[in-house]
Amino acid sequence: MDSDTIERNVMAIMRGLHDSEGCGRIAVAYQLGDRRVTLGLDPDGSRSSASQEFRIGCVSKLLTALSILTLAADGQLGLNDMAGDVARKAGASLQAEWPKISVWNLISQSTGLDDEAVLHDLEDNIDLAFCVGRLLEAGTIFPPGGGFSNERAGSILAAYLIERVTRKPFLQFVSDRILMPLGIQLLSSPNEGGSSANDLCSFVDAKATPHVFDSCGSPRLLMTNDDLLTLVSACLPDTKSRPPPLDRSFVAKMFRPQNDFPGDSFISGYGLGIYLYRNGLAGISGATAGQVSHVLMSSVGSGALVFQADGISPDTFSLGGALSDLSEVVFRQVPYDDEIGAEAAMDNSSSFVGVYRRARSTVRIARDLSREGQPLQLHAELMPGSYLRGAPVDEPCETIEADLLALSKNQYFLSNIHRSSPGNPLKFGEVTFLMNNIGGTPMLAAGGVVLRRHEFIS
Repeated sequence: MDSDTIERNVMAIMRGLHDSEGCGRIAVAYQLGDRRVTLGLDPDGSRSSASQEFRIGCVSKLLTALSILTLAADGQLGLNDMAGDVARKAGASLQAEWPKISVWNLISQSTGLDDEAVLHDLEDNIDLAFCVGRLLEAGTIFPPGGGFSNERAGSILAAYLIERVTRKPFLQFVSDRILMPLGIQLLSSPNEGGSSANDLCSFVDAKATPHVFDSCGSPRLLMTNDDLLTLVSACLPDTKSRPPPLDRSFVAKMFRPQNDFPGDSFISGYGLGIYLYRNGLAGISGATAGQVSHVLMSSVGSGALVFQADGISPDTFSLGGALSDLSEVVFRQVPYDDEIGAEAAMDNSSSFVGVYRRARSTVRIARDLSREGQPLQLHAELMPGSYLRGAPVDEPCETIEADLLALSKNQYFLSNIHRSSPGNPLKFGEVTFLMNNIGGTPMLAAGGVVLRRHEFIS
């Protein structure tokens, strides 16, 4: 596919989203080899090529991982060092005992810490050391390095180490060592609860009061789509522009699975600060305060893609399905395929599709093969303190059974819902289900952001 055709197809996907989903601004930026393209649509549907700011959400985990890699390249810590040893050597004084968690575990989503209950409805501006102490006291749900959970604990602990080792606020180190060498500026919005990045933005004062979620998904951090593309392009294995002192060997560690990954998961592994998908693709996504940011990198094709939008809300979804469509156009590959359906059959009557996990949340998707034409089925178990429910942390476990009915290739809504605690609000804002028609077989996959859920809003 030639470059002009790629650009036309990308714009067609963007216009389809604008017309069907009622999004506000939509921006896509991608780089293939030396060709770099930035496209945008304004809320009125007019085309805009200007670089625009969006909240980055959990994409900040990538900044945290790059910061740790920079300290490792500087020789100030080792990736295999125990995080507690690094903290003590740096003079940290905490009453809580550090589990045997390595620095590597912190940025590979594998600390095993039971962080959901601790971080449930936690204020963003609490003291970082206080939050770290609470996390260390929470206990683990699996041995560090022995599993995977879409956690925030590791990034928060990593930010704590960065501040203690460097004697600088976390964002100041990120700005000085990662962003400024690339000509990137990090922005913040004083209106964190707003739905539009058109709110007044300012440069982040790296010395100002830190936000505990700056390292893993604070709603206050923004970046332009052009700058975000520069950042992720700098992480590509063959890039010519990289934040010093990160050489190719250090960045290559990002794309290496860091622990044995469950075979029933929707993704093939977790690197350092990024999800590892199939087909040589990797990336991370964030959805916060009515906006979404997705990034994808091709470790084999030297390409990068950024997709951002605003106007999402609790009764829509985070446009994760569109990311799959954009990936197919730009990279000629999608992050997921239907192999997992063949690899992991639970029994002769049920085809297992995949699982999404957090410390206290499990969402499974399966298809009943014994009943022709039956929809995909969702089964969720949300323990007390689950991030995906709005109930108090002391309420009992909730189970949810529902059918997933396809609206289109990448969109589903829930039907025939049965809940054990129907009065509690839910926020499935961390789960995206995408369907790909590869080999003629429709399958679901999950990438870490939002499911369309009209049926949950009442």
